[in-house]
Amino acid sequence: MNGTKSQDRGYVLITMENDDKAYVRFQGMSTVKEGAFTGGGGTWSFIGGTGKLKGLNGKGTYKALVATPGGAAENQGEGEYSLPEPSATPKGK
Repeated sequence: MNGTKSQDRGYVLITMENDDKAYVRFQGMSTVKEGAFTGGGGTWSFIGGTGKLKGLNGKGTYKALVATPGGAAENQGEGEYSLPEPSATPKGK
């Protein structure tokens, strides 16, 4: 953090109901006024997955908005993703 701005970087693990996982990396900037978060945004990208999400690829942008007077944030994101085409060869052959 430098003054009223911070540089944000991190990872997110998404676990689906069937226990498949997607791995996301994000980076961006946030602003703070009088010690309270006031907003931010940046980019994200899928960096892998397990199960049916193996080979997951994609990227996009996000915005973090202050949603309540107490400073809780709401994240909004958009982007595109793709999965590899299923193999035409049955498993074990």
